[in-house]
Amino acid sequence: MSVYLVDYENVNADGFRGVERLNKDDSVYVFYTTNAENLSFELHKKLVESAAEIKYFSVASGKNALDFQLSMFAGYLVGKGTTQNIYIISNDKGFDADTAFYDSFLISENVDVVRCTSIASTLVSKEKKRKVKITKSDGGVKQDTLYSALCALLPDYSSCDVINISTILMSTADKRELHTELVARFRQQKGEEIYTALKADFVKLRAYDPVCVKVREFLKNYSEADAVSITSVIKKTEDKNKFYVELVAKFGQKKGLDVYNRLKKHFLNIKKIA
Repeated sequence: MSVYLVDYENVNADGFRGVERLNKDDSVYVFYTTNAENLSFELHKKLVESAAEIKYFSVASGKNALDFQLSMFAGYLVGKGTTQNIYIISNDKGFDADTAFYDSFLISENVDVVRCTSIASTLVSKEKKRKVKITKSDGGVKQDTLYSALCALLPDYSSCDVINISTILMSTADKRELHTELVARFRQQKGEEIYTALKADFVKLRAYDPVCVKVREFLKNYSEADAVSITSVIKKTEDKNKFYVELVAKFGQKKGLDVYNRLKKHFLNIKKIA
């Protein structure tokens, strides 16, 4: 079950690739202006035959007008409490600022807001989706290899690809950055396919990072997602002063100070692992 917000003015017919594979639980909202209001007969036939719910929004023309209205509708769906993933179908990278804001401040564990260039690119890996296999040691710390987890999620990818993907994954701080780096490395279609397969397990996969494992040893009462965020802060800060500033900016004064007090004496040793 997913919601697709199509920037038709930007992607035209190419954005609808895969619409025939949607089901009755999916919804497609087509945003268009008078500058792009014509559908080919072939595309019209695909939309009519699709099992998904299709709705059309004729929006005011003007510089970035469609973008603003599409973004507002995405925000409306999030605020309404949707349980469906929201895909913004557009080549316009300006929408990445919206998804980055969502990832940083509004993110829900059950709902993703992602920009893709076509409906098809969001579907490629869904049939192959597998759970990440992570076993637990007697001490309660999750153990396995990132490589084996990625192989489970990407069974049709070569070992070389998996190694490259693991490198990208460990170097990215959030899902927005992961999407950007995967597309840059593997090109649009393949990058989006990989991202679709990994996004739901981003936190679990990042928890394999040796720095994250060490952080969790010292912060046992903090969530896995918190540990991943703290790991990203450690990696981008050069000293304890900057570490403190970034923690407070990320978590607020009380929580940031608590994390800092627990990790400050271990900071240099953890940085050596990073």
